Amino acid sequence: MEVEKAQEKGIVTRSSKRMTGVNALVMLTLSIGVVVLLNILSTRFYSRTDLTEDHLNSLTPGSAEIAKSFDGLVIRIYVSPGLPERIQVRQRTGIEQCRTGSDGSTQCFVYPRRIARQLEDTLSEYASESQGGISVEYVHFDDASSYVEEAQKLGLQMISDNKGEVTGRNTLEFDTYVVGATLQYGTAIERFPLQLAELNPGSWEKALTRRLIRLRERDKHRDAFTELIDMGERIQASVEKCVTALKERLPEETAPIQALIQSPELRMEQLNILTSAFAEVGESCQGLPLLMKEAEVLAPRHENMAQMVNGGADFIRIIDEFHNEIGNTPPDDARVQVQRDMQLMQV
Repeated sequence: MEVEKAQEKGIVTRSSKRMTGVNALVMLTLSIGVVVLLNILSTRFYSRTDLTEDHLNSLTPGSAEIAKSFDGLVIRIYVSPGLPERIQVRQRTGIEQCRTGSDGSTQCFVYPRRIARQLEDTLSEYASESQGGISVEYVHFDDASSYVEEAQKLGLQMISDNKGEVTGRNTLEFDTYVVGATLQYGTAIERFPLQLAELNPGSWEKALTRRLIRLRERDKHRDAFTELIDMGERIQASVEKCVTALKERLPEETAPIQALIQSPELRMEQLNILTSAFAEVGESCQGLPLLMKEAEVLAPRHENMAQMVNGGADFIRIIDEFHNEIGNTPPDDARVQVQRDMQLMQV
């Protein structure tokens, strides 16, 4: 009986072990499957998650919509290599954290590495929300001094500590670090930060979004300016074409006024020259009125366009008056006729 019990116990023990092994294998297989599934889902449905306490890297809906309105905006990030975790600063900048010691003295510190990391995350969030309209580039130089020189050229504010060193020129220099970016849209560029206080993570979304709005407005003005310049060049080309055609057909010199007054034949010859000139240049000048109608449509959008329309209208009016005058019967008074013809020649 004891042997049988022992055998039964042994059987139970071996069976339990087998079940435990099977369960472990099943759990391992399921775990691997879950990991693979998560990888597939994360690849197909990528999304950024903001784990900061105050969601500092998450954009408001308004900023996200503005980011989506861009196509071709480039953000270039400048971060000095080897940023320290913490530096003590000499003066209040708006981004420091201060503490008062037991002796009553106050020390203020800035955390450049943390600021750079959060700035990179926020700028990447703008790029993510833009759905491909904004790209992020990291600018790299061979040495730290090049970052400082480039930041000075761009006008970026830099972080300096309070540990100055006397150089060979007997000047006190402080370690300086670059944490900033430029935002370029077409030829328009915005810089960040222009003030160190803008590197406060709690306020930089407002500062960055404001820069995006300015870039978008400047781009609109750029398009309007391009439209204005293009129309101006077309009007100028059309006027020059008309004037050149007239100059090629009108004589550089005319008979003396007294001779024209005394000779009906000379006056008729002069009139024939003018009439023939305008008949021949009609094709060269006829494009301008059509162009001016096109410019009139754009005039309400551009103050300077309206000025060009007025100038072009004056030119067309003069040409029309010239043409109409030639078509009229010459005055009976020889002096009046010559005076008219001379005025037409001078136009």
